[in-house]
Amino acid sequence: MGNLFAHHAKPGAITDADRAVLSLKAQRRKLEEQARLLERRMDHQVTVARQLVAANKKDRALLALQRKTLAQRQLEALAGHLLNVEDLLSGMELTKQQARIFSALQDGAAALKKAQSEERVHGALSAQLAPADEAAAAEELAELEAEFEGAEAAAAAAALPAAPARRHEPAAAGAAAAGAAAAGEEEEGAEREEGPEAGRAREPALVAA
Repeated sequence: MGNLFAHHAKPGAITDADRAVLSLKAQRRKLEEQARLLERRMDHQVTVARQLVAANKKDRALLALQRKTLAQRQLEALAGHLLNVEDLLSGMELTKQQARIFSALQDGAAALKKAQSEERVHGALSAQLAPADEAAAAEELAELEAEFEGAEAAAAAAALPAAPARRHEPAAAGAAAAGAAAAGEEEEGAEREEGPEAGRAREPALVAA
């Protein structure tokens, strides 16, 4: 009977144990009512028997006393049933209390087992790791952090708007003018080195052209 009501129940829900207790209490109430009725019947039969004895009706007085005896036996049987119901109710309350205690013990044991298991895993891991392993783990963690920070920086740079392209036309024109001026200076220097004769020799060729 100890395991009959040992299951977990939702707070406020009516369990089988609660229904059994209610049924036993209802039966006890009915037995008590019947016992009071039998007590009144016994008193009545005694009163009737006295009256019949006074009236010299012994036969009927004896019959009344027999009815009183029958009611008394019924009352004794009811008293036995009431005692059994009281014992059952006490046992049910004790069983419910034991079920709550057993449930609390189970929950506490489960929590303790979980904590001990986690502690054993942590202890085993710490015992298996050498100082070099711990240093390698720390180094790998630093690399992962650096990789994560680099990815964040790249994502932030990609989110910035692109800079407008610069115009290079004036610079190109200036470079062309500088090139032409340099070419003219080279031609003048060549003429000075060749002398007046070379210049006059080129003039007919230019005229003919």
